[in-house]
Amino acid sequence: MSDKLKDIDETIKKDVKEAEKSAEESLDKARQKFSEVASEVEKKVKDIGGGAGRAGQQVKESAEKVGVAAKEKYDETRDAAKEKYDETRDVAKEKYDVARDAAKEKYDVAKDKVAYGYDKARKDMDHLTADVNEYVRDNPGKSVLMAAGVGFVLGLLLRGRRD
Repeated sequence: MSDKLKDIDETIKKDVKEAEKSAEESLDKARQKFSEVASEVEKKVKDIGGGAGRAGQQVKESAEKVGVAAKEKYDETRDAAKEKYDETRDVAKEKYDVARDAAKEKYDVAKDKVAYGYDKARKDMDHLTADVNEYVRDNPGKSVLMAAGVGFVLGLLLRGRRD
């Protein structure tokens, strides 16, 4: 997996963890608040008397229902975040695979072109060498004079100035 995919994967994991942590904190706060409300209601019910006892129990049951609903919402949020993470990871992997395949294809084409060019240059050099050898065999005197002339000119150019 490429570094870019790893970075995306890590970012998504981080976001999912943060969402889970936030949902857990919200759930804990809701439970704590409901617990406080239930305790207050129970205190007041004890102060009021027996008939209010049922009302306190109902409030407590309602608070528990809200807590269960909050946990369900947390679970839904966590599952949705995980699903989105999986989808994003799959899309990123598909795009990575497409890019990798395209790069491999371009590399193969370039490699074939370089090999073809090398073979052609080698054949051209072989032909040139053969032509030069044939010319030297057919014209040995001219060849020696041309080589001497080229050597003389190169010698003059490379010796430098002497004052």
